[in-house]
Amino acid sequence: MTLRSNLTELDHWLSRQGVSPNDLPPPIGQARLTELQAAFAHPFPEALLALVAWHDGLPDWLMFGGTWHLLGSELSLEIYWEDREVF
Repeated sequence: MTLRSNLTELDHWLSRQGVSPNDLPPPIGQARLTELQAAFAHPFPEALLALVAWHDGLPDWLMFGGTWHLLGSELSLEIYWEDREVF
């Protein structure tokens, strides 16, 4: 199973839980993706590009098991710029 098919399956599962696609962030825009990629020294892996093409993060109220969360590009950049020496 590919990542894209897993994301489609996750969309279906979310829908069955009552989460509308309109409740989720839209895919990342090209300008934001360019800004995000420029902040890092290495190109993003295809899997990460697929995730942000699916949704630019997930809302705070949608955490899986209280432990897994997909951050949006805005927060990812904020964290990067605060702690860039770690990256």
